Parts: sequence; structure tokens; C-alpha cells
Amino acid sequence: MTAPHVEDAARIQESDDMDEPKDCSAALRGATLRDAERIHALIRLHPDELVPRPMGKIVENIDRFIVAECGGELAGCAAY
Repeated sequence: MTAPHVEDAARIQESDDMDEPKDCSAALRGATLRDAERIHALIRLHPDELVPRPMGKIVENIDRFIVAECGGELAGCAAY
């Protein structure tokens, strides 16, 4: 099943220089409970782009999240 906003998950973390994106291919995968804190932190860092959710709701619905990783770091997420 494909999430309706998978393209949002491919958002790549940018380097310190906002004009130059980090050179990385993002790997998309289903989120696990180990990702919950990182997802919560990412949502808090981007409140205008990601729907705010309390940690409890992220954990409760972790099976609905897709994460993008770039170099072992969480680069984006999406939920359906």
C-alpha cells in the first residue's frame, strides 16, 4: 500500500549552506518504534510543514509512518 504523500517523505536534509542540498540518496522504509523520538523531533523542528502530533500518537500509529534516511540520519517522514 502506498501512502498518499510519499513524495513528502523524500524531503532531504539540507547541509548548513541552505543553497546546497546534502549529497545523499534517501532510503524509504516503514517506521519502527525506534524511530518515534526522531520523528517527534523532526515534527517539532518543522511545524509549518509537518502535522504536529504528540509522542503518544506517534507511538500509537507508528505503523502508519514512512521515514526517509540519508546517511543513517532521519531526513523526512510522512504518515497516512
